[in-house]
Amino acid sequence: MKKSRKQQKKLNQVYDTYTAKYGVIGSNANKRAFSDDASYCLLCSLEDLNEDGTLKRKADMFTKRTIKKAVAVTSVETATEALALSLNEKAKVDLPYMAQLTGKTEEKITEELVGVIFKNPLTDQWESGDEYLSGNVRDKLNTARTFAENHPEFTPNVRALEAVQPEIWKRPKLRCVLEPLGLNLRIIRTL
Repeated sequence: MKKSRKQQKKLNQVYDTYTAKYGVIGSNANKRAFSDDASYCLLCSLEDLNEDGTLKRKADMFTKRTIKKAVAVTSVETATEALALSLNEKAKVDLPYMAQLTGKTEEKITEELVGVIFKNPLTDQWESGDEYLSGNVRDKLNTARTFAENHPEFTPNVRALEAVQPEIWKRPKLRCVLEPLGLNLRIIRTL
């Protein structure tokens, strides 16, 4: 706590010295001086200005703590909340972690998240819908169909992948026509 107070005092001194010499950071002169600095908007957040451009007050960071220690979430109520935490904290669908957070079984969580998470038949790992339903979805659909023939638990994969299949692009039929005069080549689209 003492260290942060000392740093706030130093920040106040540096800010007061700067503004006494050059004016508030948000002034037109400083805008021009910092025009090439990508961090200028962050500097401006140090001030709360009046309509006329004068200093209303300094930002809270000059007088109080603005960053609090992160508090780890140890429990959630729903499988959806557990999934969000798993993706945020582990960057993957981590069923044991999600079960620990909810107090539910892994089977119950997967039941509640049908259509939201998918078991990849090739890796045997659970993936978020965003991950599973992207990339080469045509190959994934063929794989899912093959696995679903003997393992009906992959049927939701097939349905979801069918829904995200890209439209098949058909090449238009073209024919070339030589115009008699001047021999200009024209390509005509025929349906």
